[in-house]
Amino acid sequence: MGYHKFFWSIGKILTQFLYNFTKKLNQVSTRREINSSIKTLKISEVYMGLDNYKNLPKTEYRRILEIYNSILNPKTGILWLNKKLIKESSYWNICDLTKWEPFPYFPRKISGSYSFLPDNGYFHFLVEDLPRFIEAHCFSKNLTSIAGSKARYVTQALDILNKNNYVIYDVPVKVDKVVMSEKINGVIFSKHDLELLKSAFSPYIKTHATESTFISRKDTSGDKFNSRGIDQKKNIEEIFKNEGFNIVYLEELNFVDQIALLSRSTRIAGFHGAGLANIIWANSASVIEISKTQKTRHFEHLSKICSHKYSFFSTLQSIHDLQKVIS
Repeated sequence: MGYHKFFWSIGKILTQFLYNFTKKLNQVSTRREINSSIKTLKISEVYMGLDNYKNLPKTEYRRILEIYNSILNPKTGILWLNKKLIKESSYWNICDLTKWEPFPYFPRKISGSYSFLPDNGYFHFLVEDLPRFIEAHCFSKNLTSIAGSKARYVTQALDILNKNNYVIYDVPVKVDKVVMSEKINGVIFSKHDLELLKSAFSPYIKTHATESTFISRKDTSGDKFNSRGIDQKKNIEEIFKNEGFNIVYLEELNFVDQIALLSRSTRIAGFHGAGLANIIWANSASVIEISKTQKTRHFEHLSKICSHKYSFFSTLQSIHDLQKVIS
């Protein structure tokens, strides 16, 4: 283990240990900070409705920013400037970040100009991070990209978007210059983001859609197994098979194959989880989300943005009611 990684690991442990004693995390908003290290490159045409900023002489539209001499945590995509966390680098609540995001005291120094693609898990990668990366990177074509992990979906996306021009770091890095698209809490996925994704990966999106796809999971125990209704997987899969659905496990497919499969689908169902985020590749499909007690409005929101017909089935209901939902 290199000393950069050693000190980063120690910092994270201390942050978690001291969380109960210090609840405050130093932060700065690029919309409030007047600093020569922050430069606005572009203002998007997407209105954000920033009520908490409207008393400021700043735009209410998303901005592409160029930031100098900042520290980046490649895994989360969080940026620090002058020992303060940049608020617009994360969708996460500041109180949550206090628990796990220590200031990187011994970052690795790298020179040059960069974009970055974090890995906060597949759902966050696809819905939150990838659109921001595309928007920033398309504006500055010659940037080297920093990947947040070696996860297959991250590297495959970068092989398409910035082939042979990315590096992977597992420790924080101090960067001469980074370009980023703002992350605004509460404005996570829009029609503009959908257009960015579909345009960037258009060669892999199928235009002829006739398939019915059920996205299953391989969990056999744990909180997800219980809260998402996977304990009834066998019966649920059988019902969907009888209704003409193909049962798939998306973890067995690479990123491009997931795009192709879901873009060919007119009916999509699946257990609550990251794989269901792939409904964004479909065009006006019928979507059924299945869960037990774990329910958010994420997939309902994605369905609305994508013009899908959305339904929800709880496994606390009679399994016979599922037939009605499918119909």
